Amino acid sequence: MCFSKIATAVYAAIAVLLILSMVLVHFYFSHIAIILMSILLAISSLWQGYRFFKNEVKGQCIYHESIQINDLLSILAGSLSTFYLTKYLDLSPTLASVLVGIPASLIFKKHAPIIFMGTFVGMSAFARFSLIELVLATLFTALLYQYGKHAFAGIGGKLGLTAFAGTLVISIVTGPQIQGALEYGIDIEKWNMPPSFIIALLLASSLASMLTFFINQRLKNAVLSSSLVGLLFAFVGMLIIGQGDRIFESAAYCATFAGMTQSNHIKHLFMFLVAGFICGFMFISTLPLFVGLGGKLGACAFIAALASKTLTHLYKEVRHA
Repeated sequence: MCFSKIATAVYAAIAVLLILSMVLVHFYFSHIAIILMSILLAISSLWQGYRFFKNEVKGQCIYHESIQINDLLSILAGSLSTFYLTKYLDLSPTLASVLVGIPASLIFKKHAPIIFMGTFVGMSAFARFSLIELVLATLFTALLYQYGKHAFAGIGGKLGLTAFAGTLVISIVTGPQIQGALEYGIDIEKWNMPPSFIIALLLASSLASMLTFFINQRLKNAVLSSSLVGLLFAFVGMLIIGQGDRIFESAAYCATFAGMTQSNHIKHLFMFLVAGFICGFMFISTLPLFVGLGGKLGACAFIAALASKTLTHLYKEVRHA
C-alpha cells in the first residue's frame, strides 16, 4: 500500500471539503459569484490532485516508516508554544506563530518546517481545544505529515493543510462548540464588511504572497520569509487599521503560505500576486467556516497555490497551441 498516494488523495479531499463547505454556506445567501469561483477552485484542486497522484509520487512511495522522535518533539514544541503564547500573553495567533517561526528558522533550520507546522495546530482557539485535544491533533498532524512527505511536495500551504486535517479530525471526534462569524464582528447575513476593507484585504494578500516568494528566492528560507512578511503585515494592520485587528493580519499571513510555493511549480511573480488574491478571496469566503481550527489559513493557501499552478499550466498550453 502506497501511503504517499493515499496522502495525496487525503489532501485533495480535505481541500475539496473546505470548498464544498463554502458552496453550501454561500448558496444559502445566494452569493452566485462566490459559488462559481468555488466550483472552479474545486475543479482545479481535483485536477491537480489527479496529476500529483499519477505523476509526482511515482517511485516515491512510503510503505512503512516510523515517526522520528525529533520530528515529533519539534511539532509538539511548535504547537504547544504557540498555543500558550496566545492563551497567556494574549497574542494573536498570527503573532504567536511568527514569534515561534522566526527563531526556529534561524536556530533549528533542519526542523524549522516541522516546528512551523506545529505552530499552525497551536493557532487553534484555546476556547475550542483542551490541552489533551491539542496534543491529539498534533499527533494526528505528525502522522499525516510523516506518510505524506512526497504528496504535493513544494506546494505552499501544505503544512497548514496538514495541521487543518489534524484539528478537523479531533474537532469532529470531540465535537466542541463551533463559534460563528460573529466572533470576528461579521454578520454574514448582511455581509457588512466595508468594500474598502475587502479591497485592502485582497491587496494585502496579493502583496504578501509575492513578497514572501521574492524574499525566499534570496534567503532560501521559506519559514523565515513567511514569518517576516507575516510580522510586517501585523504591524501594518496595527498602524493603519488599528490595534487588535486580527482579520487583516490573518489574511496577509494566509497569503504568505502560498508564497512559500517552490519555483518549480510557479515561477513568475505575477502568478504569486494571483495566488495571493485567491488567498484573500478564500479567507473572506471561509470566515464563517471552521472558526478556531488551526491550519485553516494554510488550507486556503494550498487551494490558492493549486489554482495558480493550474492557471500557469493553462497559460503555457494556450501559448504553445
